[in-house]
Order: sequence, then structure tokens, then C-alpha cells
Amino acid sequence: MPSGERRIIRGAMVSVPSIISPIEAYGVFARNVDQDSVQAIANSVAVASTHGVSHVHLMFQSTGGGIGEGIAMYYLFKSLPFDLTLYNAGSVSSIAVIAYLGAKKRKVSAHATFSIHRSAGRSHGGGGDGRGLGK
Repeated sequence: MPSGERRIIRGAMVSVPSIISPIEAYGVFARNVDQDSVQAIANSVAVASTHGVSHVHLMFQSTGGGIGEGIAMYYLFKSLPFDLTLYNAGSVSSIAVIAYLGAKKRKVSAHATFSIHRSAGRSHGGGGDGRGLGK
């Protein structure tokens, strides 16, 4: 592509200067953490990677969801081939807090909240109250 040419990637105008510069992408995640949302993030990662995105800024809002899916999202965020900044501009709750912690860069607005609670299920080695965690 010639220097200075512009192209559209998924609705965003991108300018390509003579020196290779980073391409940044912006998005919103406002849903529960479930199998479909983890797959949607994985698909978006694939698209961003193939378009040369070097940094993604993602507003992240969630009331939580499945524990396994939240842990999968955490590891997905940790293993991205580009920089990721997650923004909590409202509320991140339950297992979504763990997923949020997977990003190396995290920003929080002054009025944002995080909510955590004990798991309703049994832990491996404890009485369901978290006593077995960390062993």
C-alpha cells in the first residue's frame, strides 16, 4: 500500500504513513461472560491480528458469568499478540473481575465499581468457602 494511503478496516479509517506506525482499535464489551462472549473475543482477536492491530482499547462491562469461561477469558487476555487496555467505566462484577485482571493495562473511571463474592459451588479441597484455594 502506498505511503499515506487510507483504508477502512471494519468501519475505522486508518492512515498508513511512510514509517510503519501502530494501528489502534477500539471496542466495547458489555455482556455476560459465557461461552459465546469468549468466542466473540477470540474471533475479534483473530480479525485484529490479521489486520495488523498493535493495540486494542476495550471498554469492559459485565455482571459476571461462568467461572470456567471467566478464567478462559483471563488467559486469552494474557496471551494476546498485541497490547490490550481494558477500561472499567461502570461496573465489573463476579468472574468478570478475574477476566479484567488478565489485561496488562487497566484503567478505571472515578465512579466505576468492582463487585466480588464467594463462589456458590464447592472449591477443590475446601468446604466451598475458598479455604482450599491457594493450597
